[in-house]
Amino acid sequence: MIELLRKKHKGKLCAFKLESGLTDNKLIEKGKTLLKNADIVVANHSEVLGDENTKLAIITKKDNIWIEDTKINASKQILKEIVKKI
Repeated sequence: MIELLRKKHKGKLCAFKLESGLTDNKLIEKGKTLLKNADIVVANHSEVLGDENTKLAIITKKDNIWIEDTKINASKQILKEIVKKI
């Protein structure tokens, strides 16, 4: 799906990766595979679905940023990182 979006959209693109049962390192590896078509990837574990708090990684070609916070605060941090990229 992301490949189709990239063909039609030449601007900045943020992808999301949700996985279950992976270590943090494996989640980063899976997220990095999306960087061939996206500029930034937000990856998280499905185990936090339904919880008030989350743990997620913001992945770019330069670095990975881990966020552990409430989902509201994490979403604000995601937006800040996306704004830095555009």
